[in-house]
Amino acid sequence: DPSPYGVGAAGYDFWNDKTALTDLFQEYSVDKYQERFEAILAKKRENIKSSEKNTSSSPLFIYFAQQLLHLPLQAPPESKYIDSCRDVVGGSKDVNRTILCSMAARLDDAVGQVAKSLKDAGIWNETIVWAVSDNGGMTHWQEGFPASASSNWPLRGGKTTLFEGGVRSVSFLFGGALPEKARGTGSETLMHVSDIFPTIATGMAGLDPDSLPSDLDGYNAWEVMMGFINNSAAVTKSNRGSPSKRTEIPLNIAMNRDLTPIGIPNPFAENAKMANYTALIQWPWKLILGTPHFVAPGLATLGGWFTIRNYTYIPPEDGYLEETVFLFNLDDDESEHTNLAKKHPDVVQQMTNRIYSKWLQKDSGYTSPQTNIPHPSMNPRLHDWLWAPALL
Repeated sequence: DPSPYGVGAAGYDFWNDKTALTDLFQEYSVDKYQERFEAILAKKRENIKSSEKNTSSSPLFIYFAQQLLHLPLQAPPESKYIDSCRDVVGGSKDVNRTILCSMAARLDDAVGQVAKSLKDAGIWNETIVWAVSDNGGMTHWQEGFPASASSNWPLRGGKTTLFEGGVRSVSFLFGGALPEKARGTGSETLMHVSDIFPTIATGMAGLDPDSLPSDLDGYNAWEVMMGFINNSAAVTKSNRGSPSKRTEIPLNIAMNRDLTPIGIPNPFAENAKMANYTALIQWPWKLILGTPHFVAPGLATLGGWFTIRNYTYIPPEDGYLEETVFLFNLDDDESEHTNLAKKHPDVVQQMTNRIYSKWLQKDSGYTSPQTNIPHPSMNPRLHDWLWAPALL
């Protein structure tokens, strides 16, 4: 029998704890996340009221991941969002910036609703919200799904590429508990997603650093973010990263034997143990070894720039994929126009050695990708057309 969730659909995967919310199929999910968020706050509010001191009796941590602006691109049901974006154009009929803009406008309102809900719950002054994007925007590299219509201008490339448009992320904080000194400021200090946990645990929640696992890859960046180091929250480009313990960021680490469609290592691949689709930042230098993005027919527009206005693709120089080593100075060239690999072979050698001696080693956490072969027993057809956890 075909899936009840549409032609080409495999299964349904929208849950509240252990309950599949099948009755919400085809409804816009943003409000459902907000309802769950407010339910958690309501319970917190009850705990505060029952406390003898009328204060929060325990910390509250919520991971709130809206599906906006992720694919598939679908305009919100309220017409005001798409109407406000009529002048934002570009892309194709099904994948375009007008729809993407309407989703961004809806997300903007959702963030505002988070702030309002925290205030209504009476915990605004004890709360910090840390908003983080996971990668750069997916660009319009083809006419339909899974392409999108983002622009990372002036940065090069987008999601799935190793260029800055794909890997550089933006972040902001707000909330009543944000230190007064930090409000309205910014920081360009190097940070990696692995820094989030120790920053929340020790910087925000005040846990003893010795209580955390000793083998964490991340660093507590709270004081750097707040400007408590160097007496400034705005770290200039000339000393970007210097106040922090973080001195480098491995962006993607892989070798040829692991770059297979189904994820099963191929020890007989050409130059099997050679790094490929691999990048490392040691500010201000960024090294890319091998291809900077997937290479296949139809993917030619992954390597250039998409403008914001008029949404135009600007291609890179011809033959750039014939290069196997890219070196950029991000202080001087954050848009990654000029490959300096041949001009600075010493930097290339030092960073290449670092990748092989550190980041491609198992004791540093390197492991082959998991296979992408679905387990037969997890076929949604066998589970009421649901994707669900199971012991295999």
